[in-house]
Amino acid sequence: MSRSEPLLCIEDLVIKFKVRGQTIEVIRGLSLKLYRGESLAIVGESGAGKSVLAKALIGALDKNGWIDSGRIIYEGMDIAKFQAEDDWLKIRGREIAMVFQEPMTALNPLKTIGNQVEEAIVLHEGYRGRDARERAIKVLENAGIEDARKLYKKYPHELSGGMRQRVVIAAALACRPKILICDEPTTALDVTIQAQILKLLNRLQEEYKLTILFISHDLGVVAKVADRVAVMYCGKIVEAGSVKEIFYNPRDPYTISLLSKLPYI
Repeated sequence: MSRSEPLLCIEDLVIKFKVRGQTIEVIRGLSLKLYRGESLAIVGESGAGKSVLAKALIGALDKNGWIDSGRIIYEGMDIAKFQAEDDWLKIRGREIAMVFQEPMTALNPLKTIGNQVEEAIVLHEGYRGRDARERAIKVLENAGIEDARKLYKKYPHELSGGMRQRVVIAAALACRPKILICDEPTTALDVTIQAQILKLLNRLQEEYKLTILFISHDLGVVAKVADRVAVMYCGKIVEAGSVKEIFYNPRDPYTISLLSKLPYI
């Protein structure tokens, strides 16, 4: 895999939040490169800033948060400078898409599954009516959903957790983005369904030529899906390397501490 040209380059990123009258620095001078076609896992404890970083890449920070300094270079553009929603709409869903960790909150309970998958197709691809519907059904089928035409008219509460997560993945991939961010996509699933979702992501990565940014605190899952691992602590990347390097030759004390929590390596 070539390492010469990163698809996404984060340089000295600082993200701050205003909380109860105080300014809190959540991402602290973070730098990271994501290479085309790879699967990069960001690991760390809850509160390390992993999800905040993911949201920053699609312009979805909470209203009390902002990018204070640094750059996020994608296809020659510094998307950290984007302010208008119209600018982000050119990136979000079309170039960079995200699978959230809890599908029940990611999906609108008042809309059918089909309508929610169609939204991105209508917005970014220009399909309408029957064409958009057929495209959405095809995307659902490709996410491993049998009888997609029947499921198209169902609501989120009528589906199992694993099936809802497949729908979220289908919606994220509807416009064939180049980068797929997976934020703890298997956390709420049992072990059997978790394995199915990971297998699905591996297949879709190859089929869609995806570059995947996988966010997790579960090192066991990371070992199955990642080419490289970046360890995050207190808003910074403290160590990065191949899976083999991180798991068998960790250098940072925090990485060593994380690995010590595993029952075995």
